[in-house]
Amino acid sequence: MEKREGEIRWRKENEKSEEDHLFPEDDVNYSLLNSSIIGDSDSSKLENRRISRTQWRWRKEREIRSRTINDVLFGVISSGLSRYLDDHSPKPIKEGLRITGAAMVNLRPSQGLQEFTELMKSGSKSRWGNKFALMLLPIYYHTNGSDPLQYLKRAKMMIDRKKFSLEAFLSYKIGCFIMKCLGPKFVSSINYRIACNTSFTISNVIGPREEFMIAGVPVTYIRTTSSSLPHAITMHMVSYAGKADMQILVAKDIIPYPEKLAKCFEDALLEMKEAALKIRCEC
Repeated sequence: MEKREGEIRWRKENEKSEEDHLFPEDDVNYSLLNSSIIGDSDSSKLENRRISRTQWRWRKEREIRSRTINDVLFGVISSGLSRYLDDHSPKPIKEGLRITGAAMVNLRPSQGLQEFTELMKSGSKSRWGNKFALMLLPIYYHTNGSDPLQYLKRAKMMIDRKKFSLEAFLSYKIGCFIMKCLGPKFVSSINYRIACNTSFTISNVIGPREEFMIAGVPVTYIRTTSSSLPHAITMHMVSYAGKADMQILVAKDIIPYPEKLAKCFEDALLEMKEAALKIRCEC
C-alpha cells in the first residue's frame, strides 16, 4: 500500500514539473490563462472568438519608414499589447514580461510574386510548392510611460538577430526530416504543441501595390484570417495599394475587448510617428 502511494505521489510530482516546464511563469499566455476562468491551453476551451481590425496607411508614415515594415509592425504590437495589459490585466504584471509569438517566414531566395515563365524553367531558384518555416518571436511588456521609439529599437534588434540566425532554416530541415521519417501526423502534433505554448501568431503579406478591379468592380481592401489556431491572439496583415489591413482574432475569454486592442495598436503607431517627428525637428 505504501509503495502504491509512493508511485502516485511520484507521478503527481512529475506531472507538475512537466506542466511548469511547458507553461513558464514569464510568458503572458500562462499569466492570462491562469487569471481567467480557463485553466490550461486546451484549444477546445477557446472556441468563442471575436474579431476586430485596424488599418494603417504606410505612405503617410514615412517618418518611421527608415525601419522595415516588420520592425515597425513588431514595435507597434509590443507597445499596443503593453497598453492593453496596463488597462485590462486582472493582476499586476512585472516589467519585462515575455510574450512569445509564432510566425511563418518565407525561405525562398526570390522574394515576392514570380512570373509563371520563371517558375517553369528548369534550374530556376523559384520553384513550385511551399517553402516556409516557423520562428518564435518574443516581445516584452513595458509600462505605458516608456519611450515609444524604444519599442521600435527593441523590435529591430530582435528581428535582426532572427535574420542572422539559423532558426528558420533548421526548423524547415528538421520538419522535412520528421515528415519523411515519422509522417505528417507526428509533425502535426508537434506544430500543435508549439501553437499551444505560444501566446499569439502573426503574418505579414505584401499585396498588390496598385488598385485593381475584378469583373469591373474595384477592390477596396484585402483581408484574411484563420480561426483554427489555439492562440489567444491571431493577427494577419495584408498590404494593398499603400494601405495595410490587420485582422485581429482573439479568444473572447482572454481578450474580451478586441476593438480596444486594435485602438491600442493605432495609438502606438501614432505615438511612434510623433516621437520620430519631434527628433527630426530638434535636429
